[in-house]
Amino acid sequence: MALSSSPGPASGPRFRTLHRHVIHTLGSRIAAGAFAPGETLPPEPALCESLGVSRGALREAVKALVAKGMLELRPRTGTRVLPREHWNLLDPEVLSWSSDHDREGLIRHLIELRGLIEPGAAALAATRADAEAARRLAETAAAMGAAADRGDADGFTEADVAFHRVLLRSTGNPLLASLNGSLSIALHTSFETTSSVRGAADDTLPLHRAVAEAVAAGDAEAARSAMDDIISTADRHLTAAAERGVIL
Repeated sequence: MALSSSPGPASGPRFRTLHRHVIHTLGSRIAAGAFAPGETLPPEPALCESLGVSRGALREAVKALVAKGMLELRPRTGTRVLPREHWNLLDPEVLSWSSDHDREGLIRHLIELRGLIEPGAAALAATRADAEAARRLAETAAAMGAAADRGDADGFTEADVAFHRVLLRSTGNPLLASLNGSLSIALHTSFETTSSVRGAADDTLPLHRAVAEAVAAGDAEAARSAMDDIISTADRHLTAAAERGVIL
């Protein structure tokens, strides 16, 4: 089954405030490697000129990036870029910037994380999900099927992300559910890439239906097994996408 994506927007992201714009611009540059780990940012006047903003706007953006673990303020020595292991990679913005500049690396790390979390989450959902949660999970699987039938790659991706969000909420564990905000961005990036592989929808759709059916039946082991298969399939599709050179 071939899926096609609609053309993306012609311009970059738009922001409601200058503050958000500066955070995005500086954070994206750091994620892209414009400033090496351990490097001190240029002096304020030069950075303000480069970004086209006031010192006040720059300082507020720096504070936000310090909170995200990307920068460190040092008295008398300036603002230093921290190594990536200090970054809060579960912060939605940091994840987004990272996916812009290291898409394949992000997806591979995500698949590893999913392998540790989602099979157990599927098993837990099978023991805890009520009828309403099971219905919502089945509905998102059906939405994936409907999008696949009409060849809508964007709709398929949105429904796929929704499926995994519903699954984590269906565990009844608020800590697992709280991962949704961060993981949704990474999942969206991952699914956009892997769905470009020919036959990807045909491979993964029955497995999502199997998870939904196992959760509805209260079969924890079947739910775990089907989710394991989903993640293994995603890994295989990522390798195929990389070999075809479709990962940007």
